[in-house]
Amino acid sequence: MKDYRVAWFVGVVWILVATSSSAEPNAAQPADPSLWVARAIVWLRKGDDDKALDGLSEATRLDSKNAFAFASRASLYYRRQQYDAALSDADRAILLAPKQEYGFTVRGTTRLALQQFDKALGDLDEAIRLGASDVATIANRALVHFSMRHLDAAIADLTQAISIKSDDPRLYQLRAGAWEMKGDRASAIIDLTEYLRLRPDDVDAYFVRASIFAEDEEFEKALSDFAEMIRLAPDSAIAYAGRAGCR
Repeated sequence: MKDYRVAWFVGVVWILVATSSSAEPNAAQPADPSLWVARAIVWLRKGDDDKALDGLSEATRLDSKNAFAFASRASLYYRRQQYDAALSDADRAILLAPKQEYGFTVRGTTRLALQQFDKALGDLDEAIRLGASDVATIANRALVHFSMRHLDAAIADLTQAISIKSDDPRLYQLRAGAWEMKGDRASAIIDLTEYLRLRPDDVDAYFVRASIFAEDEEFEKALSDFAEMIRLAPDSAIAYAGRAGCR
């Protein structure tokens, strides 16, 4: 059960997306690289990654020193799991604007995806030092800390992220994992309960909480969670097996 729990706790992904004006850009200035970046952001929000990539590529063609355009394209390459291209564009953004956080943010996030944890931590530390204060960057650094078993640091980052965005269930999911690894199962249960309040149909989360209850011999609570699993997923063999083990 422990391996299953760890896999669920880290089943968290924060997708990095560059942000800009949400207004529909004016098509009257096709040679303006900033306009192409703005267009790309709109296309990203509409889910048209191909048009967004074309727009960002045009922006970098028109202005090869536009660090934000390279960082934005890097974040798009990251979304598409084209990690080599993402790193290349992030490197270019950092070279052009070493005192701006966005290049470090996307490079750190990409290195996290590649499980290059030491390098990812260095980049995300630098991004935050330079002023990045968004939930995604803080949470991704927490995920790096968790992966490196820096549990106190992970909890600190997640607590900060929750103070900014308390309705994101993924933050409670990962912090519950950190608490559980530290042996603070009571705090893990509190975070799992909050996660389930925000995401009440997650069958796997009920199993994770039930397994902790069962190991702590709180069988009535475990049985309640296994019963909820069965209600949500009547064909779940693991739920029936878990319930049988508590009787």
